[in-house]
Amino acid sequence: MRKRLKRYGKSLRLRLFIIIFLVGIIPLNLLKYGILSNYESQGVSQRSSQIRSQCSIIADQLISTGYLLGIPSDLIETEIEQIGKAYSGRVIIVNSDYRIIRDTYESDEGKVLVARDISAAFAGKGSNHYNRKLKFVEVTVPVTESRSEQVKGVMIISAPTIDISE
Repeated sequence: MRKRLKRYGKSLRLRLFIIIFLVGIIPLNLLKYGILSNYESQGVSQRSSQIRSQCSIIADQLISTGYLLGIPSDLIETEIEQIGKAYSGRVIIVNSDYRIIRDTYESDEGKVLVARDISAAFAGKGSNHYNRKLKFVEVTVPVTESRSEQVKGVMIISAPTIDISE
């Protein structure tokens, strides 16, 4: 058996096959990884910008209806539910007291939420965070009053990105 392996190991045909195989497979795998990685990052970026634009529309309505002050609005409730269902995600609305006034999962309403992203949003800076391991994106959007440019609340949306990574 060893003699056969030595004989095939010295074969020029086998050596050429191995070299051509490696020269073809290694660049192909590198190219595949590069394309898939680029697609994933563009998909997540696009999803984040879609979420951000829809949140901006809802944020304007939060101010105009007085929802952040505790005035109930069926229109806002419907839109929050729709955006949550559209992205299969969770929508959280935080008022200026850092208190959660609306949570589509209804598990954290009334609780206080203090985090670095929330504080940055109250300073006027929204954020996007993508967790590649858990496959979800979290978008934070400040809710600003158009006249005074003062931040009155924050919208946080967490949405899975499993469809992008697949």
